[in-house]
Formats: sequence, structure tokens, C-alpha cells
Amino acid sequence: MAAAVSLFGVACFLWVILGDLFADLDSAAALPEPLEMIGPLAFQLGWLTLLVMLVAAKPRLLPAWSPLLVLVGFLLFAANLDLLPIGALLLMAGTDSCGPHVQAIVRHGTKDSRPTGRESVLSSKAHPNGE
Repeated sequence: MAAAVSLFGVACFLWVILGDLFADLDSAAALPEPLEMIGPLAFQLGWLTLLVMLVAAKPRLLPAWSPLLVLVGFLLFAANLDLLPIGALLLMAGTDSCGPHVQAIVRHGTKDSRPTGRESVLSSKAHPNGE
């Protein structure tokens, strides 16, 4: 559900951006006013929910400070657009540790089926190309 909410927010955001870039698109298919406000909020809440779910998972897949950094970054965007570079750095720092965990889940199906310790070393030796 959180992923769907995030994707809805991304779609609304892209619609607004494309409307800004192409005036004909904006006049032909303008995004309704309520969606212009709800879209970014849906994206932010969906993203934060996904991060919190990764923190709450057993075993913990992200450090607890990760969603907090992302939240502070979003709050900086809302406070003043001049703080955009600092907010972007906070978003990057908050999501930096997502990469290895997401890659492992995609590669091995679920977080519980990932090889750990000696199993991962043995599987990488058995399959030199990493498969």
C-alpha cells in the first residue's frame, strides 16, 4: 500500500512537471488542484512508510535514524526552498544504507532466504559469476 501511495505521488509530480515544460499539455490535461497538493504529500508519506517498515522489520534492515533524516529533509523543503541542497543531502544520507538490503532481497527473493556468513562465501565460490 505504501508503495502504491508513493507511486501515486510520483505520477502527480511528473504530471505537474510535464505541464510546466509543455504548455499544450497543461491546457489539454491540467492536473486538478486537490491532486497538486495531495500528490507530493502522498509521495512523502509513502516513502517514509516504506523506510519505517524496513526499520521495523526483523532483522532490522535499516538503522533507526534513516527515516528521521528523510523526514527532516522533507521538512526543510517545506520550510524554505533555499534549504533544498541541505534537504537533498539529508535524503541521500537517510537512504544511503537502503542499497545493499534491497539488492539482497531482490536477488534472493525474501530477506529470510538470504545466505549469510559462510553460506554466502560458499555460494560465491561455487558460482564464480555470483549467481
